Amino acid sequence: MQFMKKKISILIALLIVVVILLIVILFLKKDTYTISLGDRKDCGDPSYYFDYEGRTVYLDCFQRIFIEINGEKYDLNDAIHRNLITFSDLWKKSSRKLAYWDGGTTLYQYDEFSIIAYQRMQDNGEYCDDIIIGSSEMKVEDYCK
Repeated sequence: MQFMKKKISILIALLIVVVILLIVILFLKKDTYTISLGDRKDCGDPSYYFDYEGRTVYLDCFQRIFIEINGEKYDLNDAIHRNLITFSDLWKKSSRKLAYWDGGTTLYQYDEFSIIAYQRMQDNGEYCDDIIIGSSEMKVEDYCK
């Protein structure tokens, strides 16, 4: 009987270690990605990229954005729709975050590009909640006027 209890204790301990390892691996996996930019294009004319949780995402100054996860390279659109990454994950990786008092617009800056997540009323009275991915020099005033 004592031998059986010892066996069960060892199995439970091993199961706990395996579960902890899986949690750590999944947690670390989410942060291990790199962002790269596709070919550049003229700035000032954002093009439709995709829809994300009811918001429209536009690209300006770049043809595409790529995410590399575990050696595999994905277009950002594909990575988002496969649930490999979220905009929240991207925003956490920004080097600088500027919040505005216009309804909640936030500018996330990176070394080579920026993301603006709008939440503001435009001059024409319409609400803008678009997401713009563009050059590192872009400003909140450039879009959703």
